[in-house]
Amino acid sequence: MSITPEEAWEQESYDRLVDEILRDYSDQIIDEFFSKRIAFYYSNSPHLLDPASDAHREASALKIHSNSACVVFSSTVVEIVFRDAILGPILVGMAHDDEKGKLIAKLIISAGRTDKFIVSILKTYGMDLEEEETEFSSQSIWSEFKALREKRNGILHKGEKVSADDASKALNFSAYILNEFFPKLRDRLISKC
Repeated sequence: MSITPEEAWEQESYDRLVDEILRDYSDQIIDEFFSKRIAFYYSNSPHLLDPASDAHREASALKIHSNSACVVFSSTVVEIVFRDAILGPILVGMAHDDEKGKLIAKLIISAGRTDKFIVSILKTYGMDLEEEETEFSSQSIWSEFKALREKRNGILHKGEKVSADDASKALNFSAYILNEFFPKLRDRLISKC
């Protein structure tokens, strides 16, 4: 079956239009898809931050008894936020299917090598953890996190002691990540397009 010249022209015009739309708007289409997926994830996970909030309350309560325990729980807060409230939903949101997205997230997170992944994904969404600072430190958020993790590892694996100032700094940083950084990032992810 042959087509008429008009039909051929119409098909060619349609193909050019589709190519043009994909070339000019594919990033926007992907951003809209991702934005809707992540908004859906967050709206269906109202208790996503509960473990981090619980750990922060524990860190606050422990501060008067143990600087070391405060640092360990503060570090836990930050890790939960980065892993479960940021990286997990982003990975799930990138997949077309919830179950596959959850599996991808589980595999990547369980591999334990998520640092580069978090930094690079968030940079894509306009938050450079290696450059952005908190209002109470001249270090980047990522430098603060790495320093906190080193202190936590020193406590847990070497029995190192930390000062009351270290505990206060850790508690303030974890509060910042939980109550300021994450809500700002979540809103940016949801409204990306």
